[in-house]
Amino acid sequence: MPTLDFAVALDYSGNAVGAGTPVKGSFLGLSISLPFVEALIGRNSTWMRPEFLNLMSTLHERGGPPVLRIGGNSQEKAYIVDSIEEGRHSTHCDAAGATYSPSLLYTKDIFVAMRTASDLLGINWILGLPMNQTEPARLQVAEAAEPALGDSLLSWQLGNEPDLYPNSGLRPAGYDAAAYMVEYASIINQMKANPNLKSPPRIGGPSLCECNTGWTTADLINNHGWLTQCA
Repeated sequence: MPTLDFAVALDYSGNAVGAGTPVKGSFLGLSISLPFVEALIGRNSTWMRPEFLNLMSTLHERGGPPVLRIGGNSQEKAYIVDSIEEGRHSTHCDAAGATYSPSLLYTKDIFVAMRTASDLLGINWILGLPMNQTEPARLQVAEAAEPALGDSLLSWQLGNEPDLYPNSGLRPAGYDAAAYMVEYASIINQMKANPNLKSPPRIGGPSLCECNTGWTTADLINNHGWLTQCA
């Protein structure tokens, strides 16, 4: 049994040594995989899920405007299209491919539904960008989402479990954290140079699996300068 009797030193001054950036109480780590956005949030501004809005309303009432991350493995192969099934849907998954996750097609209506939820309940978003291509980067998602979401878009996520890219076929064997950071920096520079993107690229990724891959978030920060490149 672990020790159950131990002292915990608490700082009541409000200036704790070593404390990081303050995080709002509404930041709960909620995440929705891209293929389920239509089913959970809604198809567009006129077809919204009341269950989702009720849950977000409850969270907003108790903790402030919720923060939701939209992404997952499917973000790596997501494509914007004009319409799906003559406008009857805003998302569509193709057959599973090399990433063991479906390729995802979705329309700009997804962003309209997200913005409608933001206008109603102040929801803020972190949105995953595809990284299956880097030269040139596929920035169509960013170009469509930025004007639609406006100030409710907190940041982008660039890289969903990139430490598993060699296992899933997205990158060759030997792909490592240093190679990822080269691609990461390249995409940020392309975002800065893109005339269709008006805001500086605010990057909130990557999310790592850290499952016996040798990659760690600490390594990206301490040895590869991740924090110096994410703005």
